[in-house]
Order: sequence, then C-alpha cells, then structure tokens
Amino acid sequence: MAVLLIRPEADAAEQVLSKVASDALSRAPVPGAQSLMPPPPRPGSPNVPQPLTRATVDQAITAGPHPVHILYFGHARRTQLGDPTVLIDSATFPDLKDALVLALACSSSDQLGPDAVANGVRAWVGFTRPIPVPLTQRLVPNLEPFRVAAAVTLKGDPAADIEKQTRDAFKKRADTIVNSASQANHAQYVQAVVDSLVERGLASTFRADGDRTATL
Repeated sequence: MAVLLIRPEADAAEQVLSKVASDALSRAPVPGAQSLMPPPPRPGSPNVPQPLTRATVDQAITAGPHPVHILYFGHARRTQLGDPTVLIDSATFPDLKDALVLALACSSSDQLGPDAVANGVRAWVGFTRPIPVPLTQRLVPNLEPFRVAAAVTLKGDPAADIEKQTRDAFKKRADTIVNSASQANHAQYVQAVVDSLVERGLASTFRADGDRTATL
C-alpha cells in the first residue's frame, strides 16, 4: 500500500490545513508516507509558489503500490478535491480502488465521497457541508479536531473510529467554549454559545461512508 498526504498550500487556509498534516504526522508517523506539496520556485524565477498539479497527483497515485490511501488537506467542491485546480475527481476512482480517503475539505462527503464508494473506493471520510478554517486568533473552529482526524487515520484506526473520535473532539471543544464563558457577561456568553454551535455543526457534518471497518 501507499499513503499520500495531499497538501496544495495555495492560500492561507490551505497552509493552515497543511500544518495540521505536519502535526498529525508528528503524532502518528507512518513509514513511507509521502506528502505532495507545491514545488519550490524555479531558480532565477520570481519567488512565486508553483501550484500543485493534477499531473503530479495522478502520477503519485498510479505509481502505487496499491491500494493508495489518501489524506487530503485543502479546498474542495461537491464533486472534486482541489479548487480551482481539480486534483481528484471521479476520473481518479479506478486508481483508488480499495483505498481509504480522508478529505479535510469543504463538502468532500456531499457527493464525491458517496460516488467514490459506489465506484470501488473502500471508505471515504469527510465533511458533507462547507467548513470554516480558522485564520485569526479567535480560532473558531479550533484545529484540534482536524488534527485528531488526521492522526487517528494515520494510526490505522477504522473509518468508524475516525468519525467518532473526530466528532467527539468537536463536541468537546463546544463544551469547553461554553463552560469557559460561564462567568462572562451576557454578550460574551452569547458569542460563546454561537461559537460552540459552529463546533457542534462541524461534528454533525463529519461522516464516514463505505466500509466502516476500513483502515490504512
């Protein structure tokens, strides 16, 4: 098997998610796991990052050995991983036969995940709705549940446990937010309740499709 961590890093949100990948690898290192990231600027060229391309992703997936398990950290739409550049879509399904995919991305489990499972991907874990990625000090949602999802996947836990432990991490954050504001003024408490609902909403949209016993 092969394990690919796809980290486009095309903007600030994807750079935050790429740090989640690094943190997860430090918690649960996987020998031979490969990170796909943008190449460095060419020598003598302006210091402009080069984007991660579909060709690079396709080449890494087809190289195997199969099954090729995927952890994705970036933008997505209902029918593709990668936005605006498509990195994985339905055309990739044959090369992901029997794979486990974790997609920490907007709406990755809305249509793409179920379609993937229906076409031979063993399990797909991700969010059914758009997700906010924290770019400010408020950190709502907190990144810890994202780290949990990636680390639990890398540790080799089954898809059902990835779903449960990630949902539990979001719910724990929600409880912490409200409890920490118990002595706050009314406006601060109301904001804490709103923030906690964001965390609980993310928990409810995180889902494992396919074989819930699937592991790396």
